[in-house]
Amino acid sequence: MIASLQQREIAFSCVDIEGKDMLAEPDLQVSVYGELSKKNIPFSTGTAETEGGTKTFVRFSADLPDQQKMVVNTNEEGDIEGKGSAVMIVEVFGKKLRLICDYKYFNQDARLGALGLNSIVIERIECNDHSVVREEDTTSSAMMLEFVVDNNGEISLTDTSAE
Repeated sequence: MIASLQQREIAFSCVDIEGKDMLAEPDLQVSVYGELSKKNIPFSTGTAETEGGTKTFVRFSADLPDQQKMVVNTNEEGDIEGKGSAVMIVEVFGKKLRLICDYKYFNQDARLGALGLNSIVIERIECNDHSVVREEDTTSSAMMLEFVVDNNGEISLTDTSAE
């Protein structure tokens, strides 16, 4: 399954309950692991201006789903649609967070007789029973996540839509 658009970028920030940027710490240790690829995933860090001020982000490319395990169908218009998942393990502050990345594959090539009209995009990310869903008009940008560290050091994903 080939997709001309692969949107699998994830960027996350992490704040405490008062909104302090926890990723700005100089001794920060982060790792990202792909369960399907069985590899440590390279990532980058950077800052961006947000409504709450400057935040540090970690950005990486998530594994694509296993093509053989995807559920693929042809819709009423003759387009091919598919769904699949990949799991990423993010370790931050010594805590492992399991991110379930739900993908949607869409291919209009056969119906329209053209090439390049196909995509695979992360639609939703779940972590510890909280999820973030991609907004319809943001398929060309990274999924933006925010984790919150509580007073006990536990980390949770905020329930917001991707920006």
